[in-house]
Amino acid sequence: MVAPIDLSLPHHYDVRFAELPSGNTERRVHYYPGGGTDGGRDGMLIEVAPRHGVSWLAMIADGYVSSPACSGLFASPHIDRLCVVAAGRAIEIGTTDPALWTELPVFPVTHVVVAPTLRALVLCDFGHVMAWGADGPLWKTDLSPADGVIAVRLDGNVLRGVRSTSHEDADFTLDLTTGRYV
Repeated sequence: MVAPIDLSLPHHYDVRFAELPSGNTERRVHYYPGGGTDGGRDGMLIEVAPRHGVSWLAMIADGYVSSPACSGLFASPHIDRLCVVAAGRAIEIGTTDPALWTELPVFPVTHVVVAPTLRALVLCDFGHVMAWGADGPLWKTDLSPADGVIAVRLDGNVLRGVRSTSHEDADFTLDLTTGRYV
């Protein structure tokens, strides 16, 4: 699997893509959504190694297995949480407590931008842009009418992007701190 790993926000763990251990092993796999260890859907398998504690495995079920859904591992704005995007499904997981998890209210995720000055992740789906902070959503902006986001990038304190509509592609610019159009 070729997916980005961006751990540029401050964090207290390490993470890597993993493979299921062969044979009988004592290592439990936590399945998401749900966080349980009794089984679940296949998807992206990762190994999480908290700074203080034992490493563990997580299987994150794919969300939307068609383009343009994205995948990747991102340091969450909360230093002890990890944001995993598996085929468009974004889940924030507690690295010291695998039972602590939240599915982010953006689906399918098509773009993720790390916003270090805001200490947030900016996630796009077909018709919305949302900034996710350490305590949850900071703002969410509707891009209607839109059939999807084609491109997005940070430019200082603004987020610039291109959305696709049924008639043409249209540029948009959002204030990074408020999510309002500028």
